[in-house]
Amino acid sequence: MIEKNFEYYAFISYSHKDEKWGKWLQDNIEKFKVSADVREKNINIPKYIRPVFRDKTDVVPGMHVKKNLTRELSNSRYLIVICSPRSAKSPYVNHEVEEFKKLGGENRIIPFIIEGTPSNSNPEKECYCPALKGDSGQYIMGVSIQEMSAEKGSKRRGTKTALLKVIAAILNIRFDHLEQRNERIQRRKRVQLSLSLISLFLVALFIWSSFFRVTTKYYADYVDRWGIPEGVVKINKSKLARSKNYYKFKYKRKKLLSVIAVNSSGKYYNEIHEELSNRPAKQKFDYSQNSGDLQKIYFLDMNDRIIFVSSSSFGRYEEVDFKNSQGKDAVLPTVISGVTTNFFTTNYLNAKSKINHFSHSRNSNGEIMETRFKYGGLEYIGDGNGIYGKRYKRDDLGRIIEIKYFDVNGDFHCSKQGVAGKRYQYDNYGHIKVVEYIGIDGNLTLNSQNWAKSIEEFDEWGNVVKRSYYDTKGELSLISKGYSSWNKTYNQVGDIELVTYCGMKSELTLNEYNFAGVFKEYDEIGNSTKVVYLGVDGKPILNMHGFAGFVREFDGNKNPLAVSYFGTNYEPVLNNYGFAKYERKYDDRWNLIEARLFGLDGKLILANNGYAFWKCKYDDRGNELERLYYGVDGNPIVIKNGYSGLSRRYDERGNQVEQSYIGINKELVINKDGYSGIKSTYDIMGNELSKEYYGLERERVLIKGDFAFSKSTYDELGNHLEKTYYGLNGERVSMNGDYSVWRSKYDDQGNEIEKSFFDVDLKPTLFENKYSIVRKTFDNNRNLIEEKYYDEYNQLINGDK
Repeated sequence: MIEKNFEYYAFISYSHKDEKWGKWLQDNIEKFKVSADVREKNINIPKYIRPVFRDKTDVVPGMHVKKNLTRELSNSRYLIVICSPRSAKSPYVNHEVEEFKKLGGENRIIPFIIEGTPSNSNPEKECYCPALKGDSGQYIMGVSIQEMSAEKGSKRRGTKTALLKVIAAILNIRFDHLEQRNERIQRRKRVQLSLSLISLFLVALFIWSSFFRVTTKYYADYVDRWGIPEGVVKINKSKLARSKNYYKFKYKRKKLLSVIAVNSSGKYYNEIHEELSNRPAKQKFDYSQNSGDLQKIYFLDMNDRIIFVSSSSFGRYEEVDFKNSQGKDAVLPTVISGVTTNFFTTNYLNAKSKINHFSHSRNSNGEIMETRFKYGGLEYIGDGNGIYGKRYKRDDLGRIIEIKYFDVNGDFHCSKQGVAGKRYQYDNYGHIKVVEYIGIDGNLTLNSQNWAKSIEEFDEWGNVVKRSYYDTKGELSLISKGYSSWNKTYNQVGDIELVTYCGMKSELTLNEYNFAGVFKEYDEIGNSTKVVYLGVDGKPILNMHGFAGFVREFDGNKNPLAVSYFGTNYEPVLNNYGFAKYERKYDDRWNLIEARLFGLDGKLILANNGYAFWKCKYDDRGNELERLYYGVDGNPIVIKNGYSGLSRRYDERGNQVEQSYIGINKELVINKDGYSGIKSTYDIMGNELSKEYYGLERERVLIKGDFAFSKSTYDELGNHLEKTYYGLNGERVSMNGDYSVWRSKYDDQGNEIEKSFFDVDLKPTLFENKYSIVRKTFDNNRNLIEEKYYDEYNQLINGDK
């Protein structure tokens, strides 16, 4: 019988690494409906077994946590322990079992075994924590999914039987009564289903042809509902021919097959709004053949290469894992909360985040309201900006209208640039019209590009024709790229024909790359085949790289095959890197494997770096393993940096752990900086812990006579706390005769508030003969408001600020 003096029917104890099973068990127990005839035969049996308590924390309990858990345990009729080799080692699980025993519940413990066996001689397969065994070595009998699966002939039936055993134990009734009743219900459902199928058979024949037909729809935007994009603001056919970009949805069997960002020609288009750069070029969806639930999402580039694969254990896409095409942990970008973050990057040399899991909280419509970043064992982890997750507000269509960042504790938090979130407004075409960056106080704040708000204007086809940038006061702002606004005009098929950059008074102005405008021509599928850079007078101008424009050739997948540069009179010119044209080659996985450089005469040329072409090799993950340089005669050549090639190694997480410099015969050589290679190690978050330089015999060597290797330490948030430089024999050495060690301190927002320098004896020393300590003060939006310098005696230098 269920006693009414308990608040919970059961308390579920589990290791955080088995969280998915905790959620599954709680959901299925609470959803289980006890049949009427069982309730009639057993007085006080409830219709539903609710509530069931599941603790969501997984830290070593402090005293206040223990007190709270004791209260919840004392209010629980049963204790269900999810048993696995992971929970067997969890002091947290062991504590809960011991506490439940103290409360007199030793005979009300239900072990639910998902992996391993009790009292196994192999510690790695032991699934019972010490408290479940007892001092005498006797252990409590449990319910094993593995045993039930073997008995029933399938894991699905075994898992269901194990669940029924747990429910029978909670209700204190015989399992066979519950199982027999459940079988009768299932048989009745199968009969009813068979009759329904027969009645629907003729209708199914009629709609069969349309059911299997692939249908296509076009939308300006989409929202994520339970992991599946749902189109927002449908685009009619009359606008497709002149709309610059939109999303192409393909359906079959009423299931979404793919979503592709396309241009007016229906071809892949990657120049979407910066705020949407975390969306991939293509998405393909894989569903379970049995349940029809979403199983995996494949994120692809324009060459159909798999960048990431996401999956969710229970089909609702609340807990999402990211893998690469080989099924290994994906390497996500270090910063996924930046201004122009490219989430779906294929650049493995730059992407070093340890985030490989998203934990989504969704509303009743399946829309994501909160996302937490996790790694490996599902511990919380931040990106390179110190952001641990995002919370969202949405409009009636489900679109995001506000994003707020939070820290490891879930508190509102600023990025290292002082940005705590964003706000969006949309136009009638479904496009983002207004973007606002907000600080910790909820007011406008400047982002890393020196603007707080942008406003866009659109033409009748939904193409953006103007964007203006504003400061925190709502006044026009000159951003870090050198302009205050830009304007775009389009051709008859929606391709951008002209872009102009304007200053504070709407006058044409040179941007950071030394041009005021860009004119483009296209081929029939929307490839930009000719680009001309213009000055404030509207005439061709040399940009900062030494050319006024270029013409391009593409393959069928929009990959550039050749680029030729020209000057202000459209004559061929050498760019600032010493070549007039380059040609590219790709392998069958679309990795760039060769680049050739040509001069004004159309022949191979030794460019400024001392080579005419290079060739690359890659591993299965797309990491560059080797790059070799060649001269105009096709033979290996030693370039100006003193080597003929590079060889690289990576760890399982995609971190580059070694780079070697090799000669014409692939032997180790000394580069111009005096070493043959570098070895690095990393912590679990991807922070570089050590870097060591070696010579021809892989022995340690000094770099420019100063140091041979360095070591770093970081706090749990990834803040760089200390760096020490060492000599050949592991002794501390001075950098440029200056300092040997630096140490930093940070505030709760992740701001570096102090940096100090020490000599080889760890005594304070001056940095560049200027100061020994610098202390900084920041406001709530992480803006630097004060900087003070101190000497080696901790005395303020000349009252300097």
